[in-house]
Amino acid sequence: MFFMKKYLLILYAILFIGNEVFAQCPVSVTIVSVPDVSTIAVCKSTPVQLEANPSLGALTPQYIWVVDGDTLFGADSIITILANSQNVQVYLVTTTGCVPANEDTATASIQILTVIIQSTVTPTPTCDVTKADILITSTGGTAPYSYNLVGIGTSGTGVYNDVPAGTYTLYITDDQGCNDTNQVTVTPIPKDLVPTITPEPSCDLTKADILITSTGGTSPYSYNLVGIGTSATGVYSDVPAGTYTLYITDDQGCNDTNQVTVTPIPKDLVPTINPQITECNQTTADVFITTTGGTAPYTYDLQGIGQNSEGIFSDVPTGNYTLYTTDSEGCVDTNVVSIEPFTCPPPTPTEVITPNGDDINDTWYIYNIQFYPDNEVFIFDRWGQRVYHKKGYENKDGWEVKYIGLNLPVSTYYYILKVYQENSEDLYFNGPISIFR
Repeated sequence: MFFMKKYLLILYAILFIGNEVFAQCPVSVTIVSVPDVSTIAVCKSTPVQLEANPSLGALTPQYIWVVDGDTLFGADSIITILANSQNVQVYLVTTTGCVPANEDTATASIQILTVIIQSTVTPTPTCDVTKADILITSTGGTAPYSYNLVGIGTSGTGVYNDVPAGTYTLYITDDQGCNDTNQVTVTPIPKDLVPTITPEPSCDLTKADILITSTGGTSPYSYNLVGIGTSATGVYSDVPAGTYTLYITDDQGCNDTNQVTVTPIPKDLVPTINPQITECNQTTADVFITTTGGTAPYTYDLQGIGQNSEGIFSDVPTGNYTLYTTDSEGCVDTNVVSIEPFTCPPPTPTEVITPNGDDINDTWYIYNIQFYPDNEVFIFDRWGQRVYHKKGYENKDGWEVKYIGLNLPVSTYYYILKVYQENSEDLYFNGPISIFR
């Protein structure tokens, strides 16, 4: 970081040339710095060389420099430390070039780029807020830095331990030897111990088992939950719902006080209800129930149907039922079980088969037959001779248009499909099957 200072350098030029008079013969001079401090940063209090630069017409010049009232004779340059509010003047005196003596005043402005070093003090959180371990870092100048914290000591890293709270003078030196002085304040910051309350799900929402964990400080921690007791683990049982004062002490002896709230959370029982229709177009279902959450074993009460611990209810009529699920700790969950009749689509046989061995439409296919496993199929030729019969027909091994292992001729055949139902009348279907090869 650089700080710009401006110095007004006033140059007076006085010319004495014998007794001859030359009209319009002005003399002027400027001041330049070596190095050019307007572009190159220099440390505070660094000596700077100032040189007089005369104009043409000033032959064999001589100079008088005045620096803060101190007069220096006969030098064309001086080395000085430019400070705040410093007045630098140079007088140019020459004996040749212009007659009579011609006096001129020139003005120059030099900007000084000065290295400024600024420091930051970062304290480490501490239990004892009367002192702190600190780290000093700096910007400006060239790293690394060395430090002298007056009254505390020196450091090549900026690390100081157990520094009492207060304001200090800090001397800083960078890698190029530039020096700066800062006023720094050490303000200890306390360690924060931050607790988290985790309640266990409970059936009784008036109290809860809780676990207290903490961040900040150094583990392990000890706890004092006012009105409940102390714990070295953070585990408390049957804590009534409410707000409490909690004292925490870490392994380094740091203490903190927090207000914590115990809010019981309900234990969730999640039953999965799976009604299964045992037969198409029927008005009853078997209900299978499984449960997660809570504590097994569970008991089930399907209102109007019965109670058991297996979670299986058979032949439940269509309708809506209230189900109470209770776990071994007495937690209860309530659900509604809905039984709706499942209307199966009717079996629909194909009417054309092309058994030519290309695996496309080579067998007789009955759509939806899987819903009617208790079935029986009869197939006849056009003269009424039965050429196929099977109970429990399935598409995976359907009729291949063969009779006693031989291919049947192209023709039209006729089927009868019987579907047997336990709780309703049997179903009958019939129709033609055309065979093409």
